[in-house]
Amino acid sequence: TQETSDGRTFEIAMPVMMGETRAATCRIGFSKSVLDEMIQETLLEAQKRIFTIGLTALAAGLVAGFIFAYMMTGPISKLADGAKLIGSGKLDTVIDIKRNDELGRLASEFNTMAEKLKELDNLKNDFVNSVSHELRSPLSAIKGYVDFLTQGVAGPLNEKQIEFLNIVKNNTKRLTNFINNVLDVAKIESGKLTLEKQPCRIQKIAADVVTLFKPLAAERNLGINLEANDEYPREIVCDGEKISQVI
Repeated sequence: TQETSDGRTFEIAMPVMMGETRAATCRIGFSKSVLDEMIQETLLEAQKRIFTIGLTALAAGLVAGFIFAYMMTGPISKLADGAKLIGSGKLDTVIDIKRNDELGRLASEFNTMAEKLKELDNLKNDFVNSVSHELRSPLSAIKGYVDFLTQGVAGPLNEKQIEFLNIVKNNTKRLTNFINNVLDVAKIESGKLTLEKQPCRIQKIAADVVTLFKPLAAERNLGINLEANDEYPREIVCDGEKISQVI
């Protein structure tokens, strides 16, 4: 193989033999520029193929990434939404994720937890209803017998006895109202307490509370007295029962 003097062609020469005698010489010439063009075309074609394969792989990777992200974020969003609903008190919520991986097992644990919480909530409601009934019944009986006594059914009473029985009656009524507010299941679940605002004498409310606790204070050898400032308004607009509970 040799390059011609003009540098534009390559020449390949091979002898043609007739037996052991060289009969002729075969020469083949290649244009260098044509070879360069062929090489450039081959390189460009290879670059195009590599670029196409790269784009295809990138697109496939992006699609696979989006699919994987959706498969992961979808169940996670369901778990977050379900946990929020369970936290807000909707214990009937069921997180529907049917998978055999960690997310599926986590969803199953959430559903089990919600079911247990619902059972506890039912037990709490039963307990509250039972306590409410057990407390209201004896209070109603006490109020009824106090009414009988103040009406003189069991015989005449002096003023001091009537005063003490009225204290018992008023505090029985107050305790009944308190139970109705505290043990009302709907109010406990909603977190709402209704305020019945009306003109009240704050000094009288405080005096009633002091009167209620005087026997308990006496049992413990404690003194309890009320000092009311006359500058306070005679009446304020409030829920007297709630103020009494606060005091």
